[in-house]
Amino acid sequence: MKVQFILSWILRGLGVLAVLVYFFGATQIGEWFPGLIGKSLNPVFYTGIALYVVGAVYYRILFKKERKQQIQEHLEEKAKAALKKNASSSEDDSNEESL
Repeated sequence: MKVQFILSWILRGLGVLAVLVYFFGATQIGEWFPGLIGKSLNPVFYTGIALYVVGAVYYRILFKKERKQQIQEHLEEKAKAALKKNASSSEDDSNEESL
């Protein structure tokens, strides 16, 4: 696996984790960081959303070129197979005409 692929999934995972902490971990945040008791956790939520979006966009940009190349290779293979099929069928037709 490529490092970029792993990094994109780590960013997404951290984003999901931050959103889950916002919804279900307010008491743990208050215990770990006593200065945050009574303060809004909205920055944690928005940071989680931002991390997930950055990871998703990073993945999309990095692997768009590779996906395009894979599609092109697949189309070339299909074209070669179709040419072989046409060539073999035309050879069969010419063999039948010679008989």
